[in-house]
Amino acid sequence: AEAGPPAVRAGALRVDTGGAAAQVLIDGARAGATPFTRADLPAGDHTVRVEFRTGAVIERTITVPARETVSLVLEAPLVAPAPMPA
Repeated sequence: AEAGPPAVRAGALRVDTGGAAAQVLIDGARAGATPFTRADLPAGDHTVRVEFRTGAVIERTITVPARETVSLVLEAPLVAPAPMPA
C-alpha cells in the first residue's frame, strides 16, 4: 500500500480592513500589511494584532483549523480625541 500525503497541519488567515492601511502581527511577529493573506499558518491558537496608521490597535485570539481559512474583517476604530484639560 502506498503511503498517503503527510497530514496537513496548517491553515490560512486572511485579514481585511476595508481599505484602511494597517500592519498585521501574528503571535508578536510582524507578518505584513493589509490586505493580508497567509496560507501556511500552523493550526492552533494565534494572537493577531492589527495596528492601524491612526494608532488604533485591534487584537484578537483566533483558532486556525488545519486546511481551513480564517477571515478577519476589521474596521478601523475611530480614535478618540485627547481629553481637554480641565
